[in-house]
Amino acid sequence: MPPLEHAATALGWHGVVVPDVSVLGQQVSAVVRIRSDVHEWRARNGWPPESDPSWFRSWFEPSFHDQVPVPAVELLGVLVFESSVDRALTSCGTLMTLAPCAVVLPSPQPEDPWRMIELDYYGIGVVTADGTGATALVPPEDRSGEFGPSLFGRWLLEVLYERTLELAHQPSPR
Repeated sequence: MPPLEHAATALGWHGVVVPDVSVLGQQVSAVVRIRSDVHEWRARNGWPPESDPSWFRSWFEPSFHDQVPVPAVELLGVLVFESSVDRALTSCGTLMTLAPCAVVLPSPQPEDPWRMIELDYYGIGVVTADGTGATALVPPEDRSGEFGPSLFGRWLLEVLYERTLELAHQPSPR
Protein backbone atom coordinates (compact mmCIF):
# COMPACT_ATOMS: atom_id res chain seq x y z
CA MET A 1 0.00 0.00 0.00
CA PRO A 2 1.44 3.42 -0.94
CA PRO A 3 2.23 6.00 1.77
CA LEU A 4 -0.85 8.12 0.96
CA GLU A 5 -3.22 5.20 1.59
CA HIS A 6 -1.34 4.38 4.80
CA ALA A 7 -1.67 8.01 5.93
CA ALA A 8 -5.41 8.13 5.16
CA THR A 9 -5.97 4.89 7.06
CA ALA A 10 -3.95 6.12 10.05
CA LEU A 11 -6.20 9.20 10.19
CA GLY A 12 -9.38 7.12 9.94
CA TRP A 13 -10.26 8.56 6.54
CA HIS A 14 -11.81 5.60 4.75
CA GLY A 15 -12.34 6.56 1.15
CA VAL A 16 -10.66 6.98 -2.21
CA VAL A 17 -7.28 8.73 -2.26
CA VAL A 18 -7.14 11.11 -5.21
CA PRO A 19 -3.46 12.02 -5.77
CA ASP A 20 -1.97 15.09 -7.42
CA VAL A 21 -4.82 17.57 -7.24
CA SER A 22 -3.95 21.22 -7.79
CA VAL A 23 -5.64 23.24 -5.03
CA LEU A 24 -4.92 26.90 -4.38
CA GLY A 25 -1.53 26.68 -6.08
CA GLN A 26 -0.44 23.48 -4.30
CA GLN A 27 -0.24 19.85 -5.36
CA VAL A 28 -2.12 17.86 -2.73
CA SER A 29 -3.96 14.59 -2.38
CA ALA A 30 -7.58 14.40 -1.34
CA VAL A 31 -9.45 11.63 0.39
CA VAL A 32 -13.07 11.42 -0.72
CA ARG A 33 -16.05 9.19 -0.19
CA ILE A 34 -18.39 8.76 -3.12
CA ARG A 35 -22.03 9.21 -2.23
CA SER A 36 -23.34 6.23 -4.20
CA ASP A 37 -27.00 7.24 -4.03
CA VAL A 38 -26.23 10.70 -5.41
CA HIS A 39 -23.81 9.29 -8.01
CA GLU A 40 -26.46 6.84 -9.23
CA TRP A 41 -29.08 9.60 -9.39
CA ARG A 42 -26.76 11.94 -11.26
CA ALA A 43 -25.79 9.20 -13.74
CA ARG A 44 -29.47 8.37 -14.37
CA ASN A 45 -30.44 12.02 -14.79
CA GLY A 46 -27.59 13.22 -16.99
CA TRP A 47 -25.54 15.15 -14.41
CA PRO A 48 -21.93 14.04 -15.04
CA PRO A 49 -19.08 15.72 -13.16
CA GLU A 50 -18.67 19.33 -14.26
CA SER A 51 -15.12 20.46 -13.58
CA ASP A 52 -15.03 23.31 -16.11
CA PRO A 53 -14.92 26.47 -13.97
CA SER A 54 -16.72 28.59 -16.57
CA TRP A 55 -19.64 26.17 -16.70
CA PHE A 56 -19.71 25.98 -12.92
CA ARG A 57 -19.99 29.76 -12.57
CA SER A 58 -23.03 29.58 -14.82
CA TRP A 59 -24.83 27.52 -12.16
CA PHE A 60 -25.32 30.76 -10.29
CA GLU A 61 -26.97 32.46 -13.26
CA PRO A 62 -30.69 31.62 -13.11
CA SER A 63 -31.07 32.30 -16.82
CA PHE A 64 -28.74 29.33 -17.58
CA HIS A 65 -29.69 26.75 -14.94
CA ASP A 66 -32.57 26.55 -12.53
CA GLN A 67 -31.11 23.54 -10.67
CA VAL A 68 -27.72 22.62 -9.29
CA PRO A 69 -26.79 18.94 -8.75
CA VAL A 70 -26.03 17.69 -5.28
CA PRO A 71 -22.31 16.94 -4.70
CA ALA A 72 -21.60 13.27 -5.39
CA VAL A 73 -18.47 13.12 -3.22
CA GLU A 74 -17.71 14.07 0.34
CA LEU A 75 -14.25 15.52 0.99
CA LEU A 76 -12.94 13.67 4.06
CA GLY A 77 -9.57 15.39 4.16
CA VAL A 78 -6.55 16.79 2.39
CA LEU A 79 -3.03 15.31 2.57
CA VAL A 80 0.05 17.40 1.82
CA PHE A 81 3.52 15.86 1.49
CA GLU A 82 6.29 17.82 3.19
CA SER A 83 9.87 16.95 4.09
CA SER A 84 9.69 18.51 7.55
CA VAL A 85 7.10 19.62 10.08
CA ASP A 86 8.30 23.24 9.75
CA ARG A 87 6.21 23.70 6.57
CA ALA A 88 2.98 22.18 7.92
CA LEU A 89 1.30 25.41 8.97
CA THR A 90 2.10 27.10 5.66
CA SER A 91 1.02 24.05 3.65
CA CYS A 92 -2.30 23.47 5.39
CA GLY A 93 -3.25 26.99 6.49
CA THR A 94 -5.58 27.82 3.60
CA LEU A 95 -6.58 24.24 2.82
CA MET A 96 -8.13 23.75 6.25
CA THR A 97 -10.93 26.11 5.15
CA LEU A 98 -12.10 23.28 2.83
CA ALA A 99 -11.67 20.13 4.95
CA PRO A 100 -9.42 18.62 7.62
CA CYS A 101 -5.79 18.89 6.51
CA ALA A 102 -2.79 16.80 7.49
CA VAL A 103 0.83 17.06 6.50
CA VAL A 104 2.46 13.74 5.57
CA LEU A 105 6.11 13.45 6.58
CA PRO A 106 8.62 10.73 5.79
CA SER A 107 9.27 8.23 8.60
CA PRO A 108 11.01 8.54 11.02
CA GLN A 109 10.85 12.20 12.03
CA PRO A 110 12.47 13.98 14.95
CA GLU A 111 9.60 15.16 17.12
CA ASP A 112 9.48 18.79 18.23
CA PRO A 113 6.83 18.94 20.99
CA TRP A 114 6.29 22.70 20.64
CA ARG A 115 5.68 22.44 16.91
CA MET A 116 3.19 19.60 17.51
CA ILE A 117 1.36 21.70 20.13
CA GLU A 118 1.14 24.60 17.67
CA LEU A 119 -0.23 22.39 14.88
CA ASP A 120 -2.71 20.79 17.28
CA TYR A 121 -3.86 24.29 18.31
CA TYR A 122 -4.60 25.18 14.69
CA GLY A 123 -6.21 21.79 13.96
CA ILE A 124 -3.57 20.65 11.47
CA GLY A 125 -2.76 16.96 11.46
CA VAL A 126 0.66 15.35 11.27
CA VAL A 127 1.29 11.84 9.95
CA THR A 128 4.55 10.04 9.31
CA ALA A 129 4.29 7.51 6.48
CA ASP A 130 6.34 5.25 4.29
CA GLY A 131 5.69 2.18 2.17
CA THR A 132 5.21 -0.05 5.20
CA GLY A 133 2.81 2.00 7.33
CA ALA A 134 1.87 5.31 8.90
CA THR A 135 1.52 6.85 12.34
CA ALA A 136 -0.79 9.74 13.16
CA LEU A 137 1.15 12.06 15.49
CA VAL A 138 -1.45 14.84 15.62
CA PRO A 139 -5.06 14.22 14.51
CA PRO A 140 -6.50 16.93 12.25
CA GLU A 141 -9.68 18.79 13.13
CA ASP A 142 -12.45 19.75 10.74
CA ARG A 143 -12.51 23.53 10.95
CA SER A 144 -14.18 24.04 7.55
CA GLY A 145 -17.51 24.84 9.23
CA GLU A 146 -15.95 27.98 10.72
CA PHE A 147 -15.41 29.31 7.19
CA GLY A 148 -18.66 28.24 5.54
CA PRO A 149 -19.24 26.95 2.02
CA SER A 150 -17.62 28.56 -0.98
CA LEU A 151 -17.98 28.51 -4.73
CA PHE A 152 -14.39 27.25 -4.94
CA GLY A 153 -15.09 24.42 -2.49
CA ARG A 154 -18.16 23.33 -4.44
CA TRP A 155 -16.21 23.39 -7.71
CA LEU A 156 -13.44 21.35 -6.08
CA LEU A 157 -15.99 18.66 -5.21
CA GLU A 158 -16.85 18.40 -8.91
CA VAL A 159 -13.16 18.08 -9.82
CA LEU A 160 -12.73 15.36 -7.19
CA TYR A 161 -15.88 13.59 -8.41
CA GLU A 162 -14.47 13.54 -11.94
CA ARG A 163 -11.05 12.32 -10.76
CA THR A 164 -12.64 9.61 -8.57
CA LEU A 165 -14.58 8.24 -11.54
CA GLU A 166 -11.41 8.30 -13.65
CA LEU A 167 -9.55 6.35 -10.96
CA ALA A 168 -12.37 3.79 -10.81
CA HIS A 169 -12.03 3.15 -14.55
CA GLN A 170 -8.24 2.75 -14.61
CA PRO A 171 -6.96 -0.80 -15.05
CA SER A 172 -5.60 -2.35 -11.86
CA PRO A 173 -1.80 -2.64 -11.63
CA ARG A 174 -0.56 -6.22 -11.77
